[in-house]
Amino acid sequence: MAFTSRHVGGTLREEEGHHSPAAGGEMAKKQSGAVLTLVAVDRLSRVPLFRQLEGQLRNAILAGSLPGGTRLPSSRMLAAELEISRPTVVLVLERLAGEGFLEARHGAGTFVARVIP
Repeated sequence: MAFTSRHVGGTLREEEGHHSPAAGGEMAKKQSGAVLTLVAVDRLSRVPLFRQLEGQLRNAILAGSLPGGTRLPSSRMLAAELEISRPTVVLVLERLAGEGFLEARHGAGTFVARVIP
């Protein structure tokens, strides 16, 4: 568990359970990397890119490769890494959220739902 220090009423206090920005950034990078290793698009396939991405993410969630609570990379990062358009990635994330597989949290990111439909 990580400890952080903060000033409270002029006193320096250490608290459990908070991650420093550097530690949080490293954790997000590791999770993002894990997601990206599970997804690959085949540009020669007749299956549209959004269907490929949607199916692979759904299958990874159902198989437990992406457990509940896992933070996904941002839509910009996914689009850049997979070399597909951001609107395509956003479409997939919105569809999976609509089906209950993902949860979008304003200001925090997109996460795998803890309870899968």
